[in-house]
Amino acid sequence: MTAYYVDTSALIKRYVDEAGSDWLRATLKAQPLPSIIVVHLMIMEVTSALTRRLREGNLTSADLSQPP
Repeated sequence: MTAYYVDTSALIKRYVDEAGSDWLRATLKAQPLPSIIVVHLMIMEVTSALTRRLREGNLTSADLSQPP
């Protein structure tokens, strides 16, 4: 099984179009599904980053509700 350590800046690419977003999304959909390793602090960091993007208008609520 493939495993990836993903930091906050990488995981944000799942929700926001940036360089590397296509690669990350394809990787998360690969079969068999890879294991994604994150640190516990990431919950707060991702929430903060996505909330900021919502507030700035760079992300919509619909973007956040898309299935992985």
